[in-house]
Amino acid sequence: MTKEEQTEKPKKKQGKSKEEKANLLYKTYRFRVREKQVSSSLWQFMVQSVGNQRFVYNHFLHRMNQFWLQQITLKQELESQNKPLPEGFKTFLTRHEMEAELTILKQTKIIKEITDENGHTKIMEFRHFLNDTHSQPLQSTIKQLSDAMAEFAKKKKGKPQFRKKGECTESVFYKQLYAHTVNRKKGYVILPGSKEKLPVHFHRTFKSREVPKTMTLKCDNGKWFICIQTEYKLSRKDHDKLEHNRNNVSADNTLAYDLGVNKMIVSDKGDYIDYSSKTRATLDKLAKRLIVLQRKLSHKHEVRKKQKQKFKDNVVKLDKIKYSSENYKKLQIRIQKLYAKIHRIKVDFLHKVSHSMSKSHTHIVREALVIPQMTKSARRLKMENDPRYQKKLAQRFLDKPWLAKVYSERKQNRKLLNKNWGMFNLFLEYKLAWNMGFMHKVNPAYTSQTCSVCNHKSKDNRLSQSLFICQQCGVKAHADVNAARNILFKAFSPLREVVGTDIPQLKRINSYLQRNAPSSDQTEIHI
Repeated sequence: MTKEEQTEKPKKKQGKSKEEKANLLYKTYRFRVREKQVSSSLWQFMVQSVGNQRFVYNHFLHRMNQFWLQQITLKQELESQNKPLPEGFKTFLTRHEMEAELTILKQTKIIKEITDENGHTKIMEFRHFLNDTHSQPLQSTIKQLSDAMAEFAKKKKGKPQFRKKGECTESVFYKQLYAHTVNRKKGYVILPGSKEKLPVHFHRTFKSREVPKTMTLKCDNGKWFICIQTEYKLSRKDHDKLEHNRNNVSADNTLAYDLGVNKMIVSDKGDYIDYSSKTRATLDKLAKRLIVLQRKLSHKHEVRKKQKQKFKDNVVKLDKIKYSSENYKKLQIRIQKLYAKIHRIKVDFLHKVSHSMSKSHTHIVREALVIPQMTKSARRLKMENDPRYQKKLAQRFLDKPWLAKVYSERKQNRKLLNKNWGMFNLFLEYKLAWNMGFMHKVNPAYTSQTCSVCNHKSKDNRLSQSLFICQQCGVKAHADVNAARNILFKAFSPLREVVGTDIPQLKRINSYLQRNAPSSDQTEIHI
């Protein structure tokens, strides 16, 4: 070998190409930690890792805010003096600068005075507590903070907030896993930075070709979980199945659905999917309990505000004020647990529905809805057309009529967000990919105003939230079913001839239409 060949360094591999990423599928599993079997030293290590990550996040967020204020003041001074900005001017700290500060912070030693049993004091040096945590979660925290500040600079998201102990879902992220880290047969996980085995309940098994890549230790409402993300490389059989499913499009293996407020999912075949009566009763019961607890919490909050104000005005002494009442904290924990329970019920329902839909169909069509824009501002939505509702609001907000509009709009936004449309679309999309299926997105414009039989488009076709009557051909149908069929025909126009012009209806929908049918001679097409 020549000297030039020896001096040449091998180039670093810059991630995976687009072709390699296209051949990979990712899946995340969530397992419960067996907390009763965890040793005291390992428990302390877990709590310390979570606390250190929170400390790093808050520390560098404070440094970011300080640096941002300094740079903004400097910019204003230079603009007032008509001077140009210096080269390399920036308003935020970079990721590499924060990582360099982290290494310096780790090298600092903590000096403490320790008293013996005899009363003698000793000055001792200890290494920094951040050295007890693995470097992976600390570096991932810095990356997370830098990404959040970049989104804030682009005005896409709000300013990052400080993390408080016990008031947020705390997690520790490990980017790299070793071969011995996860042992499913014996039921344990070895956390990086610790040699002890963490007992985990593996209630599900991975596929033979799934490789664990990342791991997250999460603490949610006092319960500990392990989230493992796996990587699956597509085989030749999987590629053949994909090609077969891509070319095979029929009315049997294709489904289109419309997301609604009253009924969550309505398909083009006339079926609707929503919570069962038992589940809905449970959710209503939990919601009522939540309202009661929130009222108690708000009352306690008002009392605390008054006490703080008295202290500021020097009316009472500090000893008589309880800033952190134990009952207040207990109420907060109860509310958090209720929210978590409601969330688990909804997520379980969405997982079951998306699993059944992805198993029975290879092609699924949906609207490309931008949900954050739909619920961004309450003033964008219109008031309901019900005159009784408007009268009720007018009586309630007699002095401030503009508040009535905002109230109704906020109520509509709550209904939209309560259905969890975004989460359902996400679940369905990744489950379809694992079952070698395809998700098709179409433009949602005029799907609810267009007739699926004659393509007549008009606002007058949609008479109410659930009733659709075409003003040209006289077809009467459920509005969501008609919209779902329009979504299907937008993606696959040849299916219009295969499916036909019949609009299948459920018995409930047909009975509703018969009860609310207009006096004019309208034709109803159904099976």
